[in-house]
Amino acid sequence: MGVEIVYASRYLGGFIGREGEVRKFIEAKVEIWKRCLNLMSKAAIKYPQAVYGAFTKSLQSEWTFLQRVVSGCDDVYGILKVEMQCSLIPALFGREILDREFGLFELPVKFGGMALRNQVRTADFSYKDSLNATSIIQHAISNRNKINVFDHNDHVKNSLKNSKALRETEYEIQSEAIIDELPVLQKKVVQRVIEGKASGWLSVLPSVRDGFDLSAQQFRDRLAERYGREPLNLPMNCDGCDENFSLAHALDCKKGGLVKKGHDYVRDECMRLADLAWGGVTVEPLIKEASGRCKEDLRADFSVQGVWEGTKVAFFDNRIVNADATGRVQRNISWKSALKSAAREKRRKYQHVCEDIRASITPLVCTVDGCLHREFEAFLKRLAMRLSSKWHKTYSVTMGWVKVRIQFAILKAVDLRVRGSRKRYHGLGLEDGAGLGYFSF
Repeated sequence: MGVEIVYASRYLGGFIGREGEVRKFIEAKVEIWKRCLNLMSKAAIKYPQAVYGAFTKSLQSEWTFLQRVVSGCDDVYGILKVEMQCSLIPALFGREILDREFGLFELPVKFGGMALRNQVRTADFSYKDSLNATSIIQHAISNRNKINVFDHNDHVKNSLKNSKALRETEYEIQSEAIIDELPVLQKKVVQRVIEGKASGWLSVLPSVRDGFDLSAQQFRDRLAERYGREPLNLPMNCDGCDENFSLAHALDCKKGGLVKKGHDYVRDECMRLADLAWGGVTVEPLIKEASGRCKEDLRADFSVQGVWEGTKVAFFDNRIVNADATGRVQRNISWKSALKSAAREKRRKYQHVCEDIRASITPLVCTVDGCLHREFEAFLKRLAMRLSSKWHKTYSVTMGWVKVRIQFAILKAVDLRVRGSRKRYHGLGLEDGAGLGYFSF
């Protein structure tokens, strides 16, 4: 009669039937994903940030969904884990990866990882989470009872919340265990990134419009700095002072004005955000004219009216601190103490003068890897509150967007120090057209 008999079939995004048939289906899907990983690994050579975003936001979500609706076959996903470790992750970093680092990379970014999930491990708990969250529906169907939608929604919410809390506890324990085994310098850097919550830039898709895009070299340099390693292909000698060049030297060398240019990059980003929120931003406002002992005019980086109190003028001054500078490492100064000391120095310089003119001064101090001083965080919170009210957006979303913009500004400012030229190039003097007489057309 032309009836086809099957022992397994796709159903509601999953696959049900005999165990052997289900395994064949998963193996076929894994083979497709393996080819996708191979293509992504090749693309990551030129576009690591775009590939990283596509993988974390899209591809790995596909097998996470399948693991939620189809149980078993955990070992099959091991093929994907091997492919990631052998090709994708080295392509993203542009270098070989040590075995001890793979366990760190599979953690969420807020625990110092890269959110490159371990497929074998997620297969174990994804189906259990899905099963627990839908228990009310299962019970209603099997007993032919009516479903209370409100009870179901509350149960799903609480079930996923408890599962997330349990998973984060496990991630925290795993993170601490892996970090304890890292070399001292690398351990210090990763711990600082976690404590300072400086990982938001990894969680957004590259966007040219928002300035969230990084070149391949910039992206790999930031990953190297995030995990306490030297960026690849650094020059042998500094082109500004001819000393041996390294990451530490690049971050501290003031030749060529790259430190000042990077500082201005972060200042300009803060000004743009402040202008969106309050308007009327003044660049390098004069606080006190040169007189007596003060041989130069005293200026802040920018000023805004009404940030902290009514119509009171608030002055702001930026600074980017290298928490791993040689002097700080030798004296074992923590990154929090380094930021606190820099902020105190700014206050000592400006506070009395600002009080005399009935104004306030706020130091905006941060580390080269995006960890912020508490006063910088307070400014961003006030900024996000103002923008969320103005744009009718939730505070959490606005705050996340503001912090990511500042983090990208810091990353690009640091990139100037590491990859920028410290030599000054002089033009041909053609601005007024005088030099055109030397050329014949």
